[in-house]
Formats: sequence, C-alpha cells, structure tokens
Amino acid sequence: MTEKIKSISPKTLRIVQTVLLILVTVLSLTVIGGWASNAEKQAGTIQALDEKKETVLELAAAAAATSVTITLLPGDAATPIADQLAELTNYFLLILCAIYLEKYMVTITGVVAFRFLIPIACALLIAYLYTKKPALKRLSLRIIVFAMILFFVIPCSVWVTTMIDRTYEASIQTTINAATSANSEIAGETEENTATPPSADEEEEKGFLDSIQNLPDTIKEFASDAASSVTQFTAKTTEELKNVLHRFIEAIAVMIITSCVIPVIVLVIFIFLGKTILNSEFSNRKSHGIL
Repeated sequence: MTEKIKSISPKTLRIVQTVLLILVTVLSLTVIGGWASNAEKQAGTIQALDEKKETVLELAAAAAATSVTITLLPGDAATPIADQLAELTNYFLLILCAIYLEKYMVTITGVVAFRFLIPIACALLIAYLYTKKPALKRLSLRIIVFAMILFFVIPCSVWVTTMIDRTYEASIQTTINAATSANSEIAGETEENTATPPSADEEEEKGFLDSIQNLPDTIKEFASDAASSVTQFTAKTTEELKNVLHRFIEAIAVMIITSCVIPVIVLVIFIFLGKTILNSEFSNRKSHGIL
C-alpha cells in the first residue's frame, strides 16, 4: 500500500489534495456551517445562559425593591445602604450585557468559523499546493486554529461557569429570599407604626370625662412606645439590611467572575494552546526541512 502511494506522481497527489480541500470547503459552508449556526443545536449552551440571565434579573429586581423599601424606614440610618443597593444596578447591567453577548456569539462564531475562516484556510492551502510558498501554509494553519478557538471558547467557558454557578446556586437563592423577607418585614412594621392613637370615640365606653382627662397621657404614652418601637426596629432592620447588602455584593462578585473573568481566562488558555501547537508544528517541520 505504501509503495502504491509512493508511486503516485506529485501532480496526481496534488490534484487529490485539491479535491479533498474543495470537499472540506463545501462541507464547511453547508453541513457543518448550518449545524454550527443553528440555535437549536446549541440549545444546552443557550439554556444555561438563559438561566443565568434570569438569576441576574431576579437579583437586580430584589436589590431595587429593597432599595425602595428602605426609604419607608424613619430616619436616615439605612439611607447609605439604599444608595449602595441602587448602585449595584450598574454591576447587574454589566453582567447582563456579558451574558447577552455570549448568547449571541454562540451562533455568530459558528458562522464566522465554518463559513468564512475554514473556507479561506482551505483556499490558502490549495494555493500553497501550487505555489509551494511556506507563508501560505503557515497562515492557513493559523486561521484554522483561530477558527477552532473562536467556535469552542464560549461553550467551554459556559461549561466551566455552569459548574461554578451550581456551587453558589443555594447562596444566591438565599440572598433573594433574605431581601424579600427584609422587604416584607419593613413594609409590615411601617404599616403598624402608622396606626393612629386612640380617638375620643374609642374612649366613650370609659366615660367622656375620663377620656378628656386621660387623653394627653394616652397620647404621650402612645408616642413614647411608638418612638421606642421604631428605634429598636430601625436598629435591628439596619443590621439585617447590612447582611443583605453583603450577600448582594458576594453574589455580584461571583457573577462577575463567571460571566466576565472566566470567558477571558478560557480564551487566553485556548490562545496559549493554539500558539503552542503551531510553534511545535512549525519547529518539527523546520527540523525536517519541510518549510
């Protein structure tokens, strides 16, 4: 078999290689390109990104609701917390933009890789077969490696971030529940504190004169109890809101890492591996005198 291959003339071998490269180009433009650009074929990656998007929206809504609810508290003790929660919206927006970018790039990278880059690389290889210019072959190999990096970087980064998200899923849900609980508690206590003091009509059962005489003392006692209750509630609630704020900051830190940092790290690793492969390939070919 080896002798038969060696007996093939260089011209015939070049024609066969050209036909194979043309076949690869056609398959890349039609079958593989259509599969890579089909959103249904990337359903797993898109679903993971959609779940992350819903989590970010829930956290953003909880932070905004808590910030608004804090304004119902008397005094300004919790106002800085409300301001901090309101500023977190910018970070949630950044994370959301990164998720949407990844979601749309899933299909776009497939189109770019298999309907543009791979055909260009095949054309350069065909040109190399007839010109024997090493620069064409080196460029085609670089384009192929870049196309593979472009196509696989997002699915791989989503796979890594999904594992991290599963680890912190319970913590993020706890943050949302804590914010909801704090909102309900503040709203309920605010309604209780807005109750009006006993009116003269309610005191008619004890007698009109007793009502008139005891009304100032009743009002003072009611005001004192209400002030004491509000002070205690505000102090307690402020501590709870600080914990909620800390949880939100922790959740944002995790999401920035998974949505912004991890994809960049995966891209850098892929580029490093690509350079290593290309440098190794070129070194081997130079050592054998091929290039």
